[in-house]
Amino acid sequence: MIMSSSLVILKIYTDTDLNAKLKNVEYEDKDAFYSLSFDSLEKNSGELHWTNSFKYGKMNMVSFLREDNYFYLFTSSTDNKKILSKVLEYLFQEDISLTVLKTPLNAKLKENTDFSNLEEVDINKHFGITALFNYDGYRSTLKVYTNGLITYRMTNNIDVIKKIIFVSKQLIEECEVNV
Repeated sequence: MIMSSSLVILKIYTDTDLNAKLKNVEYEDKDAFYSLSFDSLEKNSGELHWTNSFKYGKMNMVSFLREDNYFYLFTSSTDNKKILSKVLEYLFQEDISLTVLKTPLNAKLKENTDFSNLEEVDINKHFGITALFNYDGYRSTLKVYTNGLITYRMTNNIDVIKKIIFVSKQLIEECEVNV
């Protein structure tokens, strides 16, 4: 079960067949420890673990969902992209290009864009997008920040989370620079 109020969408750019390469992995690098584990045969959900001092430090953990070349990290830190990138490079034994999906600064939505499940969509050129999200009885303010962070009211309803992901990706894709 995922209890979440924020997420970061990462896209992997690779020609590698992810389903063939992805597997559970754990390793130490000097005093640091890293782990990627999947909790489904389809490799579409799991956890990322790491610590900078395995012997004395705290263990960090981020749950994720995966869909094709997208990882959805349930975290409030876009910096966790570096950790996932490091683990994937170790696993694949090649450089991995990961990008945080985010709105551009000074953005506007493309003309005639219709967003089901959203009301009162507002864009701030520095902050990002704020909208009222409504899906199957769940209502929340949805914020898509210009650094890639996405926030909403905490939920553990996986259908709601998947809809938030879909709508957030749609918002980001429909943004263009407003010069």
